[in-house]
Amino acid sequence: MVNYIYSKNVPEYVVADIAKFGYKIDRTKDDTINLLGKQDLIIYENELDFLTKNINSLGDRKALVVIDHHFMHHEKMSQLDDIVGKHKITFLGTQYLKNLYKNIECYAQGSSELWCYHDFIFTMIQSWHSQRKPTVEKLFLFLKSPKPHPERKAFVEAVSNACVDDILSLNKTNDPIEFQNNMYDRKDEFIKWLKETFGNEYLLSGFGTGTPRFDLYDRVFAELVIETFYRTPTVHVTEKTWRPIASRVPCLLLLNAPNLEYLEQLGYRLEPSHFYSRLKMCSTIEQVVGTLKIFVNELKQDGNLQEQMTESCEYNYQHFWKMKSKWSSAKDAYKNIFGYSPIEELMDKLNQL
Repeated sequence: MVNYIYSKNVPEYVVADIAKFGYKIDRTKDDTINLLGKQDLIIYENELDFLTKNINSLGDRKALVVIDHHFMHHEKMSQLDDIVGKHKITFLGTQYLKNLYKNIECYAQGSSELWCYHDFIFTMIQSWHSQRKPTVEKLFLFLKSPKPHPERKAFVEAVSNACVDDILSLNKTNDPIEFQNNMYDRKDEFIKWLKETFGNEYLLSGFGTGTPRFDLYDRVFAELVIETFYRTPTVHVTEKTWRPIASRVPCLLLLNAPNLEYLEQLGYRLEPSHFYSRLKMCSTIEQVVGTLKIFVNELKQDGNLQEQMTESCEYNYQHFWKMKSKWSSAKDAYKNIFGYSPIEELMDKLNQL
């Protein structure tokens, strides 16, 4: 039996993911402060400050902290790591969690690749490629949220301004925010139809809020991709990166060095290599944009660069869909955290039949 209990701040999707592996864990309605020292706790990243301030109240109990946004909470995680002994705290990432700590062990529920790793999406992408007739109008597609997070807004604006002549205009009034708002309205209607028709509104959930827009992909050579730009050594790769890779669309990934190195560790090819070598050395948004502007000029003058991007796109697409399930690593992670594995018990029971 698991001795842990969920705090009321842990998102339901985390509870559901852990339950898939056979762990039945109760959720408390009580405030976390009333449970410290009385119960082993599973808490969420927004309770890191609380845990650090009240660490002495934990006593002999343990805490498992679920981390969704490593890059946002790395400093707080480091502060906690500095004041606890070994085996008291564990970090569980909802995706790959780079271990940067000396006392706190790190595990992961899986890989962010799994967010859009579905047979339904693969079938849909194959169908699109079998009948597509692209007509390239501009070099890049650059999709922006109508309400970007503050830390991303400056990055979005800088990239938009730097490549304004090479980014596909998304509506007649040339107002990308208006277009995006309209697109979100249409998406809401589409999601409603999915639920009514298939009984499942999450068939495309692996692509987050940015469902594949094949009609827009057919009008450009490549997609410009940005993740939140940050300066910590953490890894944070989302559906924004996986969307063009899974869709077999060339892309320029404007990511920081830890993210690029993580993709290479997973076996993805980043081409042209000289562009990504420059990008890894960038430590500010201004440097990233400057590197992008230089490369865009090169791209217009050298057809071989487009060929390199297209070839690496094809390789990465094949590599993505050959990816094996992360269940085994997640199973081992939960076994280390909770001390046993219902999946292994299942296999034992099968062998007894």
